[in-house]
Amino acid sequence: MLPYIPHVALLVALFYIFYKLLLEKETFFQLNRWFLVVGGILAFIIPSFVIPADWSIWPAPVSESTSYTYTNEVPGIVPAIPPQPEAEAKTAIADQNTVPPKPAASVEKEPMSTVAATPSIWSQLNWKDYLWYGYLAGIAIFGINLLIQMLVLAYQMIKFPSLKDGPYRIIEMEQDKAPYSFLNAIFINPTKYDWDTYNQILEHEKIHVSQLHSIDMILAELLVVVQWFNPFAWYYRKAVENNLEYLTDHAMLNKGTAREPYQLNLLKVSVPHYPIGLAMNYNQSILKKRIKMMNGKKSSVRTSWKYMAILPLIGISVICFNAVKLAANQQEQTTDFEEIALEEIMPDMEEVFNEMEEPLQSIGEIAEEFASGIAEEALRQAQIALENVPFEQESFSFNGELPLEMKGFWRAEIEGDRICIRFDNSDFSRNSFWVSTECFKRSEFGSLPSSDSEFKLSRAAGTITFKGSFDGDYGDGRYTFQYDQSFGQLLEEEGIRGRAKESDYFHFFLADMDQDFVRNLKQKNFSGLDVESLRKVAIHGVTESYIDEMAKLGFDDLDIDDLIKGRIHDVDPQYIQEIRGAGFKNMDFDDLVKFSIHDVDAEMVEALARAGFTDLDAQDIVKASIHNVDPEYIAELKEVGYTFDDLDDIVKFAIHNVDADLVKALKDAGYDNLSPGEITKAAIHNVDEKYIADISSIGYEFNDIDNIIDFAIHNVDANFVKALKEAGYDDISARDIKNAAIHNVSERYINDLRSAGIDLPDLDEVVKFKIHNVSVSFIEALEDAGYKNLEPEQIRSAAIHNISESYIREMKASGIDLPSIEEVIKFKIHNVSPRYIKDLQDLGYSNLSAGDVRKAAIHNVRPSFIKGLNDLGFDNIPMDKVINLKIHNVTPSFIKGAREKGYKDLSLEEYKKIKIHNLYRE
Repeated sequence: MLPYIPHVALLVALFYIFYKLLLEKETFFQLNRWFLVVGGILAFIIPSFVIPADWSIWPAPVSESTSYTYTNEVPGIVPAIPPQPEAEAKTAIADQNTVPPKPAASVEKEPMSTVAATPSIWSQLNWKDYLWYGYLAGIAIFGINLLIQMLVLAYQMIKFPSLKDGPYRIIEMEQDKAPYSFLNAIFINPTKYDWDTYNQILEHEKIHVSQLHSIDMILAELLVVVQWFNPFAWYYRKAVENNLEYLTDHAMLNKGTAREPYQLNLLKVSVPHYPIGLAMNYNQSILKKRIKMMNGKKSSVRTSWKYMAILPLIGISVICFNAVKLAANQQEQTTDFEEIALEEIMPDMEEVFNEMEEPLQSIGEIAEEFASGIAEEALRQAQIALENVPFEQESFSFNGELPLEMKGFWRAEIEGDRICIRFDNSDFSRNSFWVSTECFKRSEFGSLPSSDSEFKLSRAAGTITFKGSFDGDYGDGRYTFQYDQSFGQLLEEEGIRGRAKESDYFHFFLADMDQDFVRNLKQKNFSGLDVESLRKVAIHGVTESYIDEMAKLGFDDLDIDDLIKGRIHDVDPQYIQEIRGAGFKNMDFDDLVKFSIHDVDAEMVEALARAGFTDLDAQDIVKASIHNVDPEYIAELKEVGYTFDDLDDIVKFAIHNVDADLVKALKDAGYDNLSPGEITKAAIHNVDEKYIADISSIGYEFNDIDNIIDFAIHNVDANFVKALKEAGYDDISARDIKNAAIHNVSERYINDLRSAGIDLPDLDEVVKFKIHNVSVSFIEALEDAGYKNLEPEQIRSAAIHNISESYIREMKASGIDLPSIEEVIKFKIHNVSPRYIKDLQDLGYSNLSAGDVRKAAIHNVRPSFIKGLNDLGFDNIPMDKVINLKIHNVTPSFIKGAREKGYKDLSLEEYKKIKIHNLYRE
């Protein structure tokens, strides 16, 4: 049997290794996706199963825990904490407000005061504690890292301009980063790609979005957070990410995307700037694998058996490592306390028992002897002996006559015929703060002291002794609460499970809980009644009358938790009657609780009905209340002329903070007949009275609200327009301004271009420069390469085709003279690379002109074509003749075929004529 966390780590490793060895190369990408997601989830679920002993390969373990619990404390003696799992042991120690006892030998030698001393917390930690805290620290670190990733994505969504494309949101970035997506957002720098590439990238990322790939990545990230120490968790996350890319590539090809251009685009877009790991990105470091998977053979259905092979491996892990239930014979042994006492306790306590008048027959009698003080030393010896005795759960409860007290301060105020008392049991040394206020009937107290003296208040659960005095209607002092033993025995007799602490008895006291109340609860067949639920009943005032009133109103099947929930949220008979009177006569209890939680009252329901919303269900009304759609809000919108047939419209108004002032401001600006959707959109993008006035002040008036909303979407404000005008662009259209804002054309960018000698009179030309990432450094690079005094169109064309300084330099180094930037651009358009020129030169073409090289590239004359002709005996072929042969498709393979047909020892011209005149079929 493995502890839970290592067991999870082992299963994560199992699923990953199985995937890596058997499934990764299969083209069942959708099946692989489900395997990885479900496998990651099962790794956390499977270790929680407890299996029968017969299933396991190991024998059933002997239980090392006991249910030996104390509800009392003996001053000066530390109750023994029975052996427990480590986490439970810590809880037990905290409950006893002490530390585990020392071994018997040391306890006997030390005085009582030493036994009760509290050591440093660090001295109680062992190496398991340090491992546990180290593991939690790792979770915190990686959890914070994941949160930061989420915040960065959210920040980018807010910072950069965005466009809506159906369900997709396209975020237009400025950084030189590869495109990526998260949830419904696609992040891309549109200035880096030509139109076809840009569209293909969007199609790729839209598949990620539409197939919810972000969910897989979030789950993979959470796996890494929880299993940060496990290297297989990191490999697992990478496997999830890679498979999603294979799946997306497969979907792209199935849509009809041409394979080779798509793969070339992958190469073109790949850059070493990757987004954060939580997002899905277009450019992956696994590019070679992706292309291989696209070009690979489709997997046969016959290989699908591999997916089922994981099941026996899971079964083996379960029978080897899962927790095992205790065997039946062990459980029977734990219930036989008399045998355990004779075998384990009696040898250690023989002298004590000999002094007693008669043999003790049960542990309950031992407890009574201890409580009566006959053998204080026996208590300590029993604690030591019982540490190693296995007891069945709840087989023993220590409810003797040991004193149980709770002390603190009280302050009171007399209010008519009642006294309200504030009890303060705070303990600053233990960082514990406990305060409760309760009101009592004045008649319960009798006379109240005016000088410092004692008075008491007794109820079924115990007695409070007050010490202090009253001055008029105010009093204060100290109190001591002592529980009533008979009430504790009643809880046991009635089968109330769990151990009641002193604070529990105190709450029972404050609620005036008595024997009849507890028995009546049992008679009402409330299942699962324990001390925890009984305490909540007391704290939240679930009385018999409340239970009976709920039953009379038709809620006779509520359990304890429902009743507590109702009391917490003030769902009382009066509230229920008011809601029913407002038209909701058949609401179930949970809906009533939701109503109360969200402050839905009868007045609100009636106000919505008066506003025309008469056929609403409970969910609609709760939604309206959550977003503060109250009668006043409805009335304010009516005053400015807006009434609604659909509650969802007014809820949307409220969600986006549309108020009467905004509606009035839009009307005053000339937008009289706007639909609720248009007003909501204006509110979303902060198109308010001030924004409209600012845009109007710079000379732009819009008859259509959508136009000014477009300005707001792209962060066009008065300052931005003024900056463009100050840069010399006075007479510019709203469209030009919006385009400039979309592409971040700032006054500084314009001035930088001018400093480089580029003064563009048309703002649209500046936008085109920005779209194609023309910068001052790019212009200077062209000038350094010898291309000076270029026209703006030439510079932009060079930028469109990614002409770099290094490309020009390599071309010049190859000996090719490119006198104009147009020649360079033509070379780039036709994919003439320095390597291509070198390969031609190596074949003997050392004196080619730029035109010859370009023609050869245009007609796809590859070095392999020329080498193939050379191998057939045709050497030193002029380049123009090579080009002519390529145009007519006179290839080495054609010549070989002609020779096989009998056309041997011909010249290239003769082979060309045979090809042109189709003298034989290939």
